[in-house]
Amino acid sequence: MKGFELIIITCTDSETGRISEVIFDFPNFTPYATVPVSVYREIETKLTGLKYTLTPLAKTLNYVYQWWPIEPK
Repeated sequence: MKGFELIIITCTDSETGRISEVIFDFPNFTPYATVPVSVYREIETKLTGLKYTLTPLAKTLNYVYQWWPIEPK
């Protein structure tokens, strides 16, 4: 996986502060395409349990997107 980037995108519900959606983004020719779906599902399950304390501005939005590029060393 070294040298290939995985992007994790989360969508946080502005009313509850909980992550409601997780998206994994990577090109289909990278080793991430060979990882079993169950691994991504396990990561998604752990992330959806997180809750954020949102700012007053964030509470006025429909949702809050966050993303993290990850590249293993």
